[in-house]
Amino acid sequence: MSVPTDPAPLVTTDEAAAHLREVLDGMPAEKLADLELKILVASAVVLDYLKGQADPTWDETTVPLVVKGATLAYLAHVWEHRGDDETPVDVDARAWEAMDRILKRRRDPTLQ
Repeated sequence: MSVPTDPAPLVTTDEAAAHLREVLDGMPAEKLADLELKILVASAVVLDYLKGQADPTWDETTVPLVVKGATLAYLAHVWEHRGDDETPVDVDARAWEAMDRILKRRRDPTLQ
């Protein structure tokens, strides 16, 4: 299976906002658009990480919970660390390590 270039989001906007502790009601349109973009980015990153074990038909209603959890974890990372702060360099490495711990059993090790 190949990863779609424009995958469906693996989490809903409501799930993402709840995970990030953001309030959608009254959220400025620009911030909402940024959130929706980051949901797509996190979804694509997780699917790419899973390689052949990713199902291109997954969406926010059919994705396995462990994959949804990894998507939310990576979303939190990209939401918090946009590259415009003085974040320690190892923050990205820790995000990848967390994703690896969550998804290790689902990933096809021959495709690393």
